[in-house]
Amino acid sequence: MVAVSLETDVALFRRIAKADYEHLIELEELDTTEEVKRLILLQSIEGHAHNGHALFQHLRFVNIDTSDTVKALELYATDIKARRQSLIDDIKDFVDDFLNGKPREYLVNSSGRPFIEIPILNNIKVDARAVVRGMYLGGLRDTFEIRKIVEKKYGITIGGGGLYTIDIEVMKAMGLDSETLATEDNEDKIDEFRSKGLIVDRKPDDDKYRFRYIRHWRGPGQSDDACVICAGLLWGLDTALGVFLADAIDTLEKYATVYEDRDEIIAEYIKDKAPDVIGPDEDLYLLAYLCAVPEGMEESYPDSSLRYFIKKDKKTGMTIIRSHLNFIQGKPFISVNTSPTPVGVEDFYDYIKNRVLVETKVKIPETAQLDSLTPPISSIISKNYLIVNEDANVASIARQLGKARYDIAIVVDKDGVIKGIVKAKDILAYIDSIGREKDKE
Repeated sequence: MVAVSLETDVALFRRIAKADYEHLIELEELDTTEEVKRLILLQSIEGHAHNGHALFQHLRFVNIDTSDTVKALELYATDIKARRQSLIDDIKDFVDDFLNGKPREYLVNSSGRPFIEIPILNNIKVDARAVVRGMYLGGLRDTFEIRKIVEKKYGITIGGGGLYTIDIEVMKAMGLDSETLATEDNEDKIDEFRSKGLIVDRKPDDDKYRFRYIRHWRGPGQSDDACVICAGLLWGLDTALGVFLADAIDTLEKYATVYEDRDEIIAEYIKDKAPDVIGPDEDLYLLAYLCAVPEGMEESYPDSSLRYFIKKDKKTGMTIIRSHLNFIQGKPFISVNTSPTPVGVEDFYDYIKNRVLVETKVKIPETAQLDSLTPPISSIISKNYLIVNEDANVASIARQLGKARYDIAIVVDKDGVIKGIVKAKDILAYIDSIGREKDKE
């Protein structure tokens, strides 16, 4: 890995960031609208740049953040922030309506659109009280204050930190960088950082003052996947959905109109306005404990960001969040792994289920296995295909696929034996390859 300075290589960063972003847009299919997909994937460029991943190919820009990405992509920062902020505000409005005695039955905004434009949220009738409780639990379990209590109570190490406005120029003068602040033990240095003007009490901007994470003490962290699942197993689907929404806010708040720990602020707001909703502190501590990543499993334990929660599996269209919700309800789920960790969902669910059983003795509903799906495959078969002889030419198949909008052509020999399939997009790729050959002539 080679660390590269943004100040000396602005053109290089911009060139790679643009290519990386367009590659992600083409590669990833998220269960949301194209607009929201683009808003979410902006943050992935920051991670790629920090770690030298994807198209950055071992070049590491450790001090960049999403504001630098937006500049590199020549997007309008004000518009991007406002739209991301509106996604947060939609969820906050749901809380306000509940507190004002007007609970909503679905996870939709005032225009009837599902939160974060995730279609599945439009189809689940919810108990708003349970959702709001989930947002409280999800918003506070991640704070370093709660992590400290849980570490002491259960004798484990989690690690923790917080978001601060920092002066980039002071950071450089002190010989620090964003990576050091985010990964090293800095708990004993917070007062020093304040006295030297590194941490400042003002609003961030996209220039000198940036909103950055400072780690207080190191540890394996917490798993957002485990948090959603454990909340669902212990207190039901609606509470799990509230936890998921708190996690989504935690992602979106990193680049929005209002820079603040919005998920924590909303949780404190719920605690202040509806103390009868939140439940005992022991529930909060238990959830924070159960979603702690076990030591030694940091590299293999699933911990999905919003992007990976709603990323569609290319073969099945299944998303991790939908799989989690099915598991919580005891419904069948398809084995997918869209997260960057190597652990499959079945192994992960077994681990979480056993952990919850051991720690709480809560009865967990049995998950319906795929083997229980006994109806014949003919009951769900798609007729959206074309059967063609293997001697048919490409032109005739292309015309037939286009005319009838078939997805695939099944190719058979003269005896009706299947020789293979041709997808509509394969025809397009073939046409493109011919076009490129023509261009070379």
